[in-house]
Amino acid sequence: MSLAFHQVLVQALGSRLITEFFLNICAQLRLIFTIGPNERIVQRPLWVEWEQLIHRLMCEGAREQAEQELCHYLSASQEALSKVVRKYQPRQRATPARVFDGR
Repeated sequence: MSLAFHQVLVQALGSRLITEFFLNICAQLRLIFTIGPNERIVQRPLWVEWEQLIHRLMCEGAREQAEQELCHYLSASQEALSKVVRKYQPRQRATPARVFDGR
């Protein structure tokens, strides 16, 4: 449900390039979920209920309120996904940056 909601929002922009970019991001997120917990961590009722609220507001023509809710929703979901990525991404050793000296 949640992913379908996002896809509808992106497709509403009417840009083939942005839609393709979004689908690429979705594929990458699915890969992240395979190394982390069950995808339910980001499909909790909280998210679905929030999406339903935003959808209802849009259908009712309450665009400003829908926009505010969407902004809060996107910030919260970005924070939640970032936590999952940080927690489950493979540990990488720090390597010194190479500096280009122009020679």
